[in-house]
Amino acid sequence: MMTQYIHQTPALYLEKPVTEIVNLNIKTIQKINYLTPVEMLNYQNPELVLEENIAYFLNNGHKTLDYMDKMFLIMEDYWFNISDNLEEFEV
Repeated sequence: MMTQYIHQTPALYLEKPVTEIVNLNIKTIQKINYLTPVEMLNYQNPELVLEENIAYFLNNGHKTLDYMDKMFLIMEDYWFNISDNLEEFEV
């Protein structure tokens, strides 16, 4: 009885967007670049460390904007689909 109720609820429609968001989070975290302490010790000039950090900051900022764009697309698609499917369920 309980499993029949679960398969008929709107919670079933959460599976796909949650999976997509988790995969997007993993891919985004793997793409983020940073300057390791060993790399910082290899530089003789402090200005080079600052320039490298700023370059990483800008690249990671672009990756964050791409992440937000993809996240909003996933949520937008989910909200459009759930609104169509909720009409089938009785509260």
